[in-house]
Parts: sequence; C-alpha cells; structure tokens
Amino acid sequence: MSRRTAEFASVILCVAMLLGIAIPMYQKIVNKASSVTAQHNLDIARKAVDQALMEASTSTGATYSGIDAAFLISVSPEIIWKDLPQGSQLQAYDKLDSLQKKSIFLVPAENGSELYLLAITVDRKIIYSRGVDGAWDNDVTVPYKEGLPGLVTVSQ
Repeated sequence: MSRRTAEFASVILCVAMLLGIAIPMYQKIVNKASSVTAQHNLDIARKAVDQALMEASTSTGATYSGIDAAFLISVSPEIIWKDLPQGSQLQAYDKLDSLQKKSIFLVPAENGSELYLLAITVDRKIIYSRGVDGAWDNDVTVPYKEGLPGLVTVSQ
C-alpha cells in the first residue's frame, strides 16, 4: 500500500467517524425541533379556540360545537386546521403528506363540551390537548400508531 493510498484511507476513515457522530445528532435535533414546533402550534391553537369560544359563547354557556376548521381559519390563518370527526381513522404515518404532518387536527367530542387538538411530530408521535368547557388539560404525547383510543384510530 502506497503512502498516498494510506493517507486517503485515513481521510475516509475520519470522515466516516465524523458522519457517524453527526448524523444521529442531526436526527435528534430535527426530532426535538418537530416536537417544539408541534407544542408551539398547539399553544397557538388553544388560544385561537379560546378566542373563537368567547366569540361564539351565548348566555346559555359556551360549547365547542360549531367551532371547526373553517371557522378557525378566519381566527388564526397561520395554522393549517383539519377537522377530524370522532371515530375517524388517520392514515399510516408513512402515507401522511407533509401538509398533514404540519396540521392541527380538531376532534370534537359528541357532547360538544370537549375538544381535542392533535399535532403530529416527525418522530412518529401525537401531541394532543383536551379542552373541557373552556379549560385545557396538560398536553399528552402518545405513539402515533396508538392513536387516541375511543376517538381516533390509525390504519396500519
């Protein structure tokens, strides 16, 4: 083996080692950024729903019925809103398009007093918020393939 070949092999080995470190770190950063973005979008979505709820409330009390994606687009157009009726099925993660992965899904409960807001992350998770009579529970993260039992399923 010539000296030039040995130097070239050393350079290739160093580059491979650096890539072995950099690629997992990059993937970790992308996953974290996706989760933070989804969390931020949920925060904005909750505020938009609260604003819509205040505008739609009557003397009989406020409910989430009548608050849908079409209405929320006028309140907060920077979010991609999608209606998802209770009992619906989401596509398998690999079949979602990039627009669906950036959307906030609205899942109203049948009683009109509960509303679920869902965001999907690139690391195959669903982050969701549950609103009950104008108050929001803490966000919950679940694996995408599990969906939300009783509300939304995921095709496999």
